[in-house]
Amino acid sequence: SAADTRVLAEDETTYREAYEALFEKISAGLVVHDPETGTVVDVNERFCEMNGYDRSELIGEPISMVTPPEEAYGREAAEEMIQRARTEGPQRFEWRNQRRDGDTFPVEVDLTVIELADTERVLASVQDITERKRREQEYEQIFNSVNDAIMMFDPDRKDIIQVNDAYKRMFGYNFE
Repeated sequence: SAADTRVLAEDETTYREAYEALFEKISAGLVVHDPETGTVVDVNERFCEMNGYDRSELIGEPISMVTPPEEAYGREAAEEMIQRARTEGPQRFEWRNQRRDGDTFPVEVDLTVIELADTERVLASVQDITERKRREQEYEQIFNSVNDAIMMFDPDRKDIIQVNDAYKRMFGYNFE
């Protein structure tokens, strides 16, 4: 009946509004693209800010627009991650993005293959991890500048997981 159709339309509108609000309010950059063509279908404002583009400049363009030209971040590498998401479920990995001005920066990507309106789409949640990488580098420098030998041991794996430079010099080993 007409009343049932109106209720369905209202439910659909409410669902769409909720989706759009969530899509915009989440703190990560979100990008949805076509797995076959690599064409960007949707992005949130956070993703736009992160990469230095307006939404209208990204939608309809290839996802490669925001990745550096190096082979490690090219179409083949991306397709491999999409295939893994299809067969193994959501994937989390580090990647690099390239801003409009050409600067590249490290990101962590959560990649999921989803069905939207009976069409397969790739949803990527992207976090800028520049600050985390800087802290890791500082930790590494401090860890290696200490004069005392330091070894980190994982009791569960019964394995040495990290040693500092002083430890390597003292025992003549390289655990790389």
